[in-house]
Amino acid sequence: MKNREEQEFFEDENFLESVNRFENMLKNNTKEYFDVDEFENIIDYYLFKNNPKNASEVSDIAYSQHPDSIIIQLKRSQVLIDTGRPTEAINILKRLELIETNIEIFLLKGSAYNILGMTKEAIRNFEIGLTMHEEDNAELLYKIAQAFQHTNKFKIALGYLKLAYESNSQDLNVLYDLAFCYERVGTTEKSILFYEKYLDLEPFSQYAWYNLGINYNNNEQYIEAVDAYDFAIAIDDKYSSAYFNKANTLANSEMYEEAIEAYKEFISLNENYAQAHFYIGECYDKLDNPDESTKHYLKAIEIDKDFSDGWYGIALVLLNQKKYQESLKNILIALNIEKDNSEYWFVYGKVQAKMELYNQAVVAFTKAIDLDPEDIDAWIERSEALFKTGKISEAIESLLSLLKTDYAVADVYYYLTAYLLEEGKIEEALKNLKEALELDYDMHIDFIEYYQKSRSFPEVVALINKFRER
Repeated sequence: MKNREEQEFFEDENFLESVNRFENMLKNNTKEYFDVDEFENIIDYYLFKNNPKNASEVSDIAYSQHPDSIIIQLKRSQVLIDTGRPTEAINILKRLELIETNIEIFLLKGSAYNILGMTKEAIRNFEIGLTMHEEDNAELLYKIAQAFQHTNKFKIALGYLKLAYESNSQDLNVLYDLAFCYERVGTTEKSILFYEKYLDLEPFSQYAWYNLGINYNNNEQYIEAVDAYDFAIAIDDKYSSAYFNKANTLANSEMYEEAIEAYKEFISLNENYAQAHFYIGECYDKLDNPDESTKHYLKAIEIDKDFSDGWYGIALVLLNQKKYQESLKNILIALNIEKDNSEYWFVYGKVQAKMELYNQAVVAFTKAIDLDPEDIDAWIERSEALFKTGKISEAIESLLSLLKTDYAVADVYYYLTAYLLEEGKIEEALKNLKEALELDYDMHIDFIEYYQKSRSFPEVVALINKFRER
């Protein structure tokens, strides 16, 4: 946030006269004298306007006119730091340090070392600067924190921000940056706390409400997240990101109709955004409305023919409608666009399995597992495809290898039970069935439906009944 007093200073007519005179000198290729104060102000003006190129040019000319000025050399060091030349700045500052003791020398050295990744040296110089500062340190602490934020050292920045907060708990900049840094280090609850403190003082900040919504969402406080996004939208009804995040939160909360409305609000502000149409398609799919779902997947592709998720979405709808050849065509287009997407390979495998092309299905599911080893469904589907081709031992080994990686879910044990029973390994099957029943007893109904031969094993029936009686 730019300081209002600085803004007014740099827009003052008397001040701008020096800037205009300097720019005319460059334009007309003439030479003109400026005193140290004028050069200092002109450099500050270009730095304030985020124009380091011009600031660098001014500092070169200023140094040529006033080579012995400490102030000009300090400004020159600042410009070198801002233009990505921290080592050159340090060389100048070390020479100045031999001439006089000046707080700016240590603060600038701290900034330069920080950019170079020499964190200990940066902290040491900043700390020296703090001990030399005779006034309230809150503002200086905040500036040091900002320096560390700019190099993504958020934990270190937090240390200085906490001290600044202790000095002035009403400083909006400090509150906002505390919330932001806590968010970046993953301390969500504290981030929420400081966004709330900020909003107590500045309730009409749509950005703070938006960030608060993100943190509520990360903390699985979905109702509060939606409320926060609504506040952001109430302040700025064109805040498209707030509509989009609100829609995502509603969709993740299975409030699909409300999510669709929010996505449509977003689309009214961002017409050609394929991803939003894809998400609407997903919502309609959850609402068992394949026609509307397909309509939005097609719209996503119309916006961007290389939007692979659109083709993937259509393939899913067609798969559910048992239109396997058409589904296969669409998932192949998706894979042609993005060949390393595990979900696409999974659907490709499902289509192949439905068409009873089990060998091809095994290849597809194996590829899905290679890309995402934590996809339990892919492991199970591959084992099923192996089972269907008579490769029962391979199906068993596949699931046993999965269990060795601590993926103890009921589905895996139930499928493993079926395969072991088929191979006549009754004792081992019962052991796995017991694990399955412990994890999810109700799922045994699906197990019996899937492997109907299980009814013919008295030991299986007895074990299930034993759990029923618990």
